[in-house]
Amino acid sequence: MKLFRLDRLLQIIALLLLPVLWGPAAAVAGSSVDEAAFAARVTGWQKVLDKAGSSLVRPNLSVADYEAIHQALSTVFDQAHMTGSEAAEGVTASRQLLEALGKAPAEGAPAEADSVTTEREHLEADLSRFDGRVRQSELVATRADMLLRTANERRINQFAETLFLRGVSPLAPDTLRQVPAEAQFLRDRVMAAIAVVHNTGLPTRENLIQFGLLAALALISGWFGRRYLISRFGQNLTVTTPSYRERVVAAVAEGFARGLIPSLLTMAAAWVALEALNGLPQVAVLKSAIRSLAGAVVAFFLIAGFSRAMLATRKPAWRVFGLDHHAAVLMSVGVTLFALGFAVSGAVLAFLEVALVPPELHAVTGFCAKVLGSVSLLAMLPPRLWRAGTSVAPRSLAPGYRALAAVVAVSVVALAVLRYHNLGYYVGEMFLAGTMIAGILFLLRGVGLELVSMMVEPSGDSSDQVQRAIFHSERDIRVFRFLAGALIDFLLVVLGLALLLPLSGIAWSEVMAWGSLFLRGFRIGEVTLSPIDIVSALLLVTVIMGFTRFLQRVLDDRVLQNLQIDRGVRHSIRTGIGYGGALIAILVGVSTVGLNLSNLALIAGALSVGIGFGLQAIVGNFVAGLILLVERPIKVGDWIVIGEHEGVVKRISVRATEIQTFQHASVIIPNSELIAKAVKNWTYKDKFGRIDIPVGISYDSDPEKARSLLLDCVLCERRISSQPAPNVVFRNFGDNALEFELRCFVADIETYRAVASDLRFAILKAFRDNGIDMPYPQRVMHSPQLDRIAGLLERQYSEERV
Repeated sequence: MKLFRLDRLLQIIALLLLPVLWGPAAAVAGSSVDEAAFAARVTGWQKVLDKAGSSLVRPNLSVADYEAIHQALSTVFDQAHMTGSEAAEGVTASRQLLEALGKAPAEGAPAEADSVTTEREHLEADLSRFDGRVRQSELVATRADMLLRTANERRINQFAETLFLRGVSPLAPDTLRQVPAEAQFLRDRVMAAIAVVHNTGLPTRENLIQFGLLAALALISGWFGRRYLISRFGQNLTVTTPSYRERVVAAVAEGFARGLIPSLLTMAAAWVALEALNGLPQVAVLKSAIRSLAGAVVAFFLIAGFSRAMLATRKPAWRVFGLDHHAAVLMSVGVTLFALGFAVSGAVLAFLEVALVPPELHAVTGFCAKVLGSVSLLAMLPPRLWRAGTSVAPRSLAPGYRALAAVVAVSVVALAVLRYHNLGYYVGEMFLAGTMIAGILFLLRGVGLELVSMMVEPSGDSSDQVQRAIFHSERDIRVFRFLAGALIDFLLVVLGLALLLPLSGIAWSEVMAWGSLFLRGFRIGEVTLSPIDIVSALLLVTVIMGFTRFLQRVLDDRVLQNLQIDRGVRHSIRTGIGYGGALIAILVGVSTVGLNLSNLALIAGALSVGIGFGLQAIVGNFVAGLILLVERPIKVGDWIVIGEHEGVVKRISVRATEIQTFQHASVIIPNSELIAKAVKNWTYKDKFGRIDIPVGISYDSDPEKARSLLLDCVLCERRISSQPAPNVVFRNFGDNALEFELRCFVADIETYRAVASDLRFAILKAFRDNGIDMPYPQRVMHSPQLDRIAGLLERQYSEERV
């Protein structure tokens, strides 16, 4: 076999270290980049910033204008920040190389080589150049950030002014008197547009053919799509107990399927009509009406279809929400009526926003539409529609949602009466958008939690082995369920905010910019903390700790156990590996976050005095725990006695040691006491130990016979070792008895109590059978007062008899 050569090992090490060695060299090599290109880049940034600044001076910018300004400024900020970061790396590399090169010789010292001087001058020039780039990039990034803040502030102020703008009162008499004339004016506009369409010759034969083809395509594709969705993912009557995931998928599939054909037909008709009217500017009001009507029809069929599919009035087993059957039927009717009212009111409001309707007619018509939508919403809120069935229902959320819906319904109408038309429309729109998003997230949460349950529940196949390898106890499963549920909730909240914020008036580019700034991190002193780095550190720490636990289990179960190593040694090795893995995980986590370990060392040095006094006991116990693990005066499984406590060592941790007494009570003893105080360890080196049983016999008994009986009792006990041989010691002439002591040895001192008890039973039986007395303690009490009392009583008795 060919041995692994040293030169080959050095080649591999060099390849592994090549990226580390290449980093500073590449950074310094970047110094040859043309300064003109960097100057041109800075000039371009300045032009973008100047243009954005001049645009922000103009009043009443549109949403598109703010989007363009925000996008341009964000691009400049990101580019400048990236360029500054690259230049900062060049500064660091140049300084490191200058430090490696050393300082220039002092005056009067021997001159250095010309090549070294030239290299130092090049490095100093690179350092100056990189430092200038860092400063210019930071200046541009700071200015872009200031303009971004200004743009956001102006846009928010403009949005708030528009939102709280007061219009015409819909119930004022002056407003109502002008409504007929304005309605006649709107009617004339519509009739004029219809006349233009009629005079143009619309619809033409081509339009009708086009609509027929699109309608046929919509019917065919809708029919096949509906059939495929229902047959592949729909509600199956043969399945009596579908899972939550199956119910959600079936509800979504059937919801789309129910509204697919009418939605496709509506969109086809609207597209053909809009294409036919595309070249006629006089019919803008008809285009607005067509768009509004098409959107209302599609919304009605989709809402009605999804509600019927989720409530499953004909297939209760497939119902997504745990409502009573009667309540589900009523809720289905209520949602359908709400969808109709929402479609009509939404179409009217959408038409009013784009059709340039006079303000009085706009206020009155919009008020009627809002009343219709609010009444439709209130019709869904009676308690009988929310009565829960036997399955799990969102009982805790339903009362709060109903109360919020009632408040919103009333607020929309009240705000319209108070002339805050935009604010009322905004409140209703946000409530409906939030309801739809929350409903979707609620369904996704249920699916996610069910998938988590599927991961931890046994399935009867090969995946059970993987589950047993990951989850060793019910506690592990509970912890995994909690962490997975918390992660799912966090991700769904982030997703909900990402979907809702753009609908609330905040531009999507702003949301992305906030997310980018958040992920980029925030600065505390000289340390920049980034959420990405923090999450990466947590993942690395988790992986390292998981690998440490896996290594501990493998060594304990497959290596150390097969080597027949003592249980205490195995515990010490396992604990040492755990401490080492935890230390490595902490160092890796700190480095990943970006904290400077030298700064931490300085802080630790500054706090050492406080730690020494304030945490003296904790530090002392920690050091004592390390000494116990290394020196091993006691180990797991030892039988020890310390003070009044006696028991078996169960666990040696960082701060304290757990001892389980023979009454199965746990005693927690600080490690410092085990080091500073005397500890009796019955099993320090081995389990070999001696049993001493004191015995007393009467002075009238034969001591030789008693000695022989004691030795015979020992010989009958198999658990007693023959070497050293048992013996009987005559200890003393006691006050009441001759005092002997039986001494014998056992191989396992843990059997001490059982063996001693059996020997006492045997000794008592042998002494009784052979007439050996074991006397009681004898006590003689003399009391002069009692003698005097006895004399007086005797004299009195004699006198009475006389």
